[in-house]
Amino acid sequence: MLTKGHPLAGRQAGRQGPSVWRGSEISLSVGHGTWTSSPDWRNLARGQGVDLVVLGGDGGKDCFPAGVVFTCAAEVADLVYWRDTRKSTFVFTSLMVALLCLLHFSIVSVVSYLSLAVLTVTISLRVYSKVLHAIHRGEGTNPFQAQLDADLGLSKEQLERLTERVVFYATSGTRSVQRLFLVDDLVESIKFAFLFYILTYVGAVFNGMTLLILGVISAFTFPLLYRQHQAQIDQYVGLVRNQLSNLRAKMLAKLPTAKAKAE
Repeated sequence: MLTKGHPLAGRQAGRQGPSVWRGSEISLSVGHGTWTSSPDWRNLARGQGVDLVVLGGDGGKDCFPAGVVFTCAAEVADLVYWRDTRKSTFVFTSLMVALLCLLHFSIVSVVSYLSLAVLTVTISLRVYSKVLHAIHRGEGTNPFQAQLDADLGLSKEQLERLTERVVFYATSGTRSVQRLFLVDDLVESIKFAFLFYILTYVGAVFNGMTLLILGVISAFTFPLLYRQHQAQIDQYVGLVRNQLSNLRAKMLAKLPTAKAKAE
């Protein structure tokens, strides 16, 4: 936990105004001058009054209501960590079934067959209720009357919250792409270009739908595995990083420029 004695705390000390969370620093400013990097940032944000989220660190220009950002992140975390098993199972199964269907059939066929399946069930139940009413064993009311009478309209607060979410995702995504393609940070843009270079080889082996399926499986598997075996995974990752650092140092030492500087 970073307290007022931390260098980051000086940026907020004595400052009046809303408390801010800066995404690039993975930290929260809670109140006036207290910073924290606690893993349970979601509860801190909800309980201690973080008002704004700034994307891009100190140079970030995109501010969003903290409730929108932390709610979105919390919902995704709840799904991938399987905190609600029934909800995560439903979402994972739905995504996998939809992607597997799209892998083998066109989207028109998938939508058509899915609509036919739903209509077969609903029409059958409606006809069944009519038959029961005809033989005087039921009221003949629509079995889906409760759903038909349900108010699906959005209140002003719900509409504002939904709009904030859409704006947040659209703006943050557009900003990230703009900074990468217009070389706001040369190193990050080079990394981005290298990623696409690797993807050219990946695309020669897998198509986009296969990558989406692998991505969904990874998203619902790796976070939970990491949480359950974090100590062992961190140990092995540390060993790999040390080996890579040693290899990089040896390669740099053999370069002519490195030898010239040493002399």
